[in-house]
Amino acid sequence: MRPRGFARAPIVPAADQFCLNVSRLVVGDPGNLRVSSVEGPNLVVIELSAPPDDIGRLVGRDGRTIGAVRVLADALAQRLGKRVIVDVQPVLRSNGPHG
Repeated sequence: MRPRGFARAPIVPAADQFCLNVSRLVVGDPGNLRVSSVEGPNLVVIELSAPPDDIGRLVGRDGRTIGAVRVLADALAQRLGKRVIVDVQPVLRSNGPHG
């Protein structure tokens, strides 16, 4: 039973913030980490974007780190009857205005 005055947080902001906070702890340059999400009726897709040199840290050995993030984010979403997919994409850095 939830105490009075406490409402459930919407899943997308909560899951986004969770993934971002955990990811910031493992990457070398947290300032270049980005998160975006799309929510459907029963599914939330969260995309984490990081520079290529931080992708390895984010994924972890044998995918263990991102696997743990996925399990925890999915557990958070299941409380609201949703599923979560957490995807990792590299951010390509440009060397100036012309690439």
